[in-house]
Amino acid sequence: MIREWEEELDFMEEEFEEETIEEAEEGEKEPAISFYMEELADMEELLKEEEERLLELHQMGDTVAQNRLVEGNLKQVIKVAGSYIGKGIPLGDLIQEGNIALIMALNQFEGTGVEQFHVHLEDCLHRTMKGMLQIEEQEEKTGKRMVERANLLSEVSKAMADQLGREATAEELAERLSMTTEEVKDIMKMSLDALSVMSEGSTGEEEDSREIVEDEGLQEALDALREDEYL
Repeated sequence: MIREWEEELDFMEEEFEEETIEEAEEGEKEPAISFYMEELADMEELLKEEEERLLELHQMGDTVAQNRLVEGNLKQVIKVAGSYIGKGIPLGDLIQEGNIALIMALNQFEGTGVEQFHVHLEDCLHRTMKGMLQIEEQEEKTGKRMVERANLLSEVSKAMADQLGREATAEELAERLSMTTEEVKDIMKMSLDALSVMSEGSTGEEEDSREIVEDEGLQEALDALREDEYL
């Protein structure tokens, strides 16, 4: 077991180093996970007989048994988290959520067999981490849709300004775009927030946010919004 963990640790450290380099290039910083994994390497492994007894005690409400079970299965969390490296979620976040899933898995488990528990635990860990990826993907898709709508609003705002000889009102833009006035205001508010963050010198803005605020037509509409014309 010790040799197996050492090999797993070496593999994880190599993967983590690659991830850290990539994130450093993007201006992000990952917690000191290498130190965390080295600490786990020194933890005593759970023997099957011990784990079976601990599971029984845990189901009787023994908190000491739960703590030992959590400690003894933290390595399993890291092993599963390692399979999601490079998929868009920082390793530290994967481990943090995995540790929470470990405690939930213990509280939900009603059996006594070690093998059965490990199958249950691995299933909980994978569901948790896949759920994190789905949320991340959904947020990315939502962000892209907002960018598309903001760009469309920008084009229509500019065209209507040329036609009317003035900035179109939120109501006029909403009618032209078949949106509600509140939808138009929300899109413009989001664009204004992105502009405000960038004007403060933030270096971590996404390309989508830059795309929103660099358009001249939308910039004019944002200036009007700032003057409360659309509020």
